[in-house]
This record gives sequence, structure tokens and C-alpha cells, in this order.
Amino acid sequence: MGKIVTYGMQWFSRPLGAGVGIIVVGGIIYSLFFTGSSGEDEMLTVTKGSIVQEVAVTGKMQPVNDVELSFEKSGKVSRVNVQVGDMVGVGVLLVELDSTDLAADLREAEAAVDAARAQLLQYRAAADSQRAKLNELKRGSRPEEIRIQEIKLSNAKTAFEDAKQNLFDKIKDAYTKSDDAIRNKADDLFSNPGTNPQLSIAVDAQTKSDIEQRRYVVEGILDTWQTALASLTASGDLISAGSSAEKNLRSIATFLDRMAYAVNSLKPSSSYSQTTIDTWKGNISTARTNVNTATTNLSAAKEKFRSADSDVILQENELLLERAGASAEEIAAKEADLRQAEANSISQEANIKKAEAAASSIWAQLAKSVLRAPIAGTVTKQDAKVGENTSANTHIISIISAEDLEIEAQIPEVDVAKIAKGNHVRITLDALPGEEFSGDISYVDPAETVIDGVVNFKVRVAILRSDARFKPGLTANLEIETLRKDGVLILPQYAIVEKNAATFVRVPSDGAVIERAIVTGIRSQDGSVEVLSGVVAGEKVLNIGSKER
Repeated sequence: MGKIVTYGMQWFSRPLGAGVGIIVVGGIIYSLFFTGSSGEDEMLTVTKGSIVQEVAVTGKMQPVNDVELSFEKSGKVSRVNVQVGDMVGVGVLLVELDSTDLAADLREAEAAVDAARAQLLQYRAAADSQRAKLNELKRGSRPEEIRIQEIKLSNAKTAFEDAKQNLFDKIKDAYTKSDDAIRNKADDLFSNPGTNPQLSIAVDAQTKSDIEQRRYVVEGILDTWQTALASLTASGDLISAGSSAEKNLRSIATFLDRMAYAVNSLKPSSSYSQTTIDTWKGNISTARTNVNTATTNLSAAKEKFRSADSDVILQENELLLERAGASAEEIAAKEADLRQAEANSISQEANIKKAEAAASSIWAQLAKSVLRAPIAGTVTKQDAKVGENTSANTHIISIISAEDLEIEAQIPEVDVAKIAKGNHVRITLDALPGEEFSGDISYVDPAETVIDGVVNFKVRVAILRSDARFKPGLTANLEIETLRKDGVLILPQYAIVEKNAATFVRVPSDGAVIERAIVTGIRSQDGSVEVLSGVVAGEKVLNIGSKER
């Protein structure tokens, strides 16, 4: 306005003179700033107060936690416990794959652990016995001790006979289970299995040829085995017969593994139904389990036989020592026996750890056959169906957190420098007009997000108070408080003039209006502006907005 006043004075000074110019200038000033209202209405007072800098954006509510679940391995779905919309808690079983074979393997592995532990107890007991006998040997024998040792020898011989009969029975049982596995279960899938085995299910040519050849070999094994058993007695060479039986079991187990591979690859067709396939699978699985059980039992029986045989020899030697008294050499030998017994215990402890590791490995595989809810929430996707096969790493279940919601919004790059974690946020929702909620900035993405060619930065807002009416996807209007200043000079935006890269206010001075340069600070959403310098509190400035209206 100072320039306007100066211009008016120059224009009128030439024809009319100074007196007329002053009158005209006064009229111009009056008409520009005071016509139609009182002087007080046209003026604004510089005040001190608080000002808040805010960034206003729009965002969407979303769950704090959401998970997509998949199996680590492929398999057939055997159970589905949830559907879309169901509420689930942490650890709830959602979907399970068929794990029949693994369950059988687990039982076998756990049986092996039990057997190994039992063997360790035997080894420890043997070591304790050796230690006690060594002490007795050093002390010398009494008549009653000799009698006790004679009884022990007799008992050891009885145990040996029992172990021998048990091994003999287990060898025969191994043949019986193998014969049943092949001729009563696997042969359902062959024609002419005994003479010219032909696989009757559809598999690739290589697999078919391999299985038929193995079936032919297995027939010879069973025939030879049966002939050998016919002449075997409990007093025969059971160790050799047992080793031969173990070799036969391994061959039969390998054949059954190939059969399991073949039937597990079958799909229902016009030639055979799913029920038939499942029956074949069950038969082969049972056959494999029986053969594996026979292998375990036979191995245990052999070990028991060897142990009983060794114990007889041990007790015979002990009786000799009791009768003859101990020499230095005998004491040294007994000490060596003790060391060996202790070494057996240490070795068996390692065997137990190995067996336990095998069982744990199967447990881990079983754990991969189930999906459990890692969070409490609502199921939003469920694609599993009982009986269908699912592939590894294919998302079939989605869950969103039950109550925890947050707001995600995009901040333009021009404003992102103002945003910091912890900024207070005022929230209003289109779905809940007239209500206001509070939150804080919980996350500022350090990487940009380009939307329609415009650079933005993602932020998340933690809602301070949950509400049952909140839903994922609701539109949220956010006013983010990025800076607050108290006790500063404040003017409304419409009292400030910006031109030629400078900022001014218009103030009355000696009956005229002049422009005074000021320095501004932050601006609020309601149009208030912080003034850093150029005016003082209580000073009057021209209400430009009022004039322009």
C-alpha cells in the first residue's frame, strides 16, 4: 500500500499541487481500507499463542498382522477344520495332510529307541556285574559264592536256550511275515506272480520292468528261504540263518518300497477307483510295516542271542575263577572285561542318541503335515479340500489378526521430511461421521513408493483405542501433527502479502498505510501463520482478506 500511496501522490502533484494531492490521498486511503466498516473491523491484532503444523492425508485401515500359510511339502489333504470367516486361536489345527506312512515309521523309530534304551540298561547292568565280580575276585571266593556262581551259570544257560529258541522263532516269523507281505498283499497287483510276474497297474515302463524283475527275484528268495527253514532247528547255526534272513528282509523291503512308490503315484481311472487304490496303498503300507517289524524283532533276537551266549561264557569263566582263585593275570583280565562293559554302555548311549534323532526327524516330518494358526484372528482364505493333493509352498490359508488394526497412508515427498515416528494423529472415519479418534505414527517407510508417477512414502498409524466398529478397509482421514510451537506471534494468512519472493504486512503509519517486511515460520491447517520477526505482539495490521471481500 505504500507504493499505491506514493503513486497517487506523484500522479496528482503535477496538475493540482500539494494541497489537493494530500486531500486526494486521504480519500483514496479511506475508500480503500475503511469504507463500509469501522477502522477496528479492518484491522487485525498480532497475538501470541500456539500453532500446530499438520499434514492431512487419507489412508485405509488394515490388520496389524496377517499371515498366509502353506505346507512345506506336498501331500493329500486328510482333514480341514476351518472355513472362511471362522475365528481361530493361536495353535489351532487348521489343515492336516495324510501321514499314515510317517506314523508307521514313527512307531518303528520309537520302538528302536525303546530297544536301544533297554540294551543300555543291560550293558550298564553287565558293567555293574563285572565291577562286583572283580571285587569278589580280588577278595577271594567262599563256598557259598562258588555255589551262587554255579547257579548263575545254570541261569545263563537257561537264558541262552530261551534266546536261542526266540531267535529261531523270529527267523521263522520273519519268513511268515515276508511271505504274507508278498503273496497275500503285493501279489494282488500282479498276474502270474510266481512264474512270470506281470504288474497289472499303469506305471512308466522303467518302473514296471524294475518291479517285475524284483518280484521274480523275490520269488526265488522266498523259495530258497523256505527250503532252508525246513532243515533248520533251534540247535542249528542260528546266527548264519539270522543273517541270511536279514539279507532276505532287506531285499523284500526294497521291493515293497518300489511297490509303495508305484501305488502312491496312481490316480483314479476307468480301470480302478480311488477305493481300490486306497486298498492297495493300505495293503502295501501294512506289508512294509510287518516286514520292518520283523527286521527289528530279528535284529533284537540276534543281539539277545549273542548276549546270552556271551553271558554263558562269562559265567563259566567266573565259576572257574571262583573255584581256582584269582591270579594276577585273571584279575587283569577281569579289569579288562569291566572296561569293555563300560565301553559298551558308552557306545549304546550313542546308539540311543542316534535312534532318538531318527525319531525326532520323523516327528519333524509329521509336524510339516499340519498347519496350525500362528496368530489369533479370522480366516480370510481357505482353499484346502479333503482328498485333494496340495503342493508345497502354495498358500492355502490366510488369517488376519482378530482385533489389532492400524492405518496405512501415503505421504507426498514434499511433506515426508516433516513426519517422524511418534507424531500424534487425529483420525476421522467416513464410516463414523462426527467422531474423532487418536493415534501415533508407528512406522515411516525409508523407501519411496511411486504411485501414478508421483513419489510417496508409506506410513502406518497405531490407533490408541480400539473400537468394535473398526473394520479392515475403512477410509480414514488423518491430520498428522508434525510440529507444535507455543508462545509465538501469530497472524492469519489473509493478513499477509507475498510478492517478489518477499513477505509483508500492511500497517498504518502517520495517516498512511505502508508495507513492512516480515519473516514467517510454520503454517497451520486453519490458516494461521507464525511470524518470526517484523511485528510485535499487540500491533495492528491491515485485514487484507476483509478488504478484498
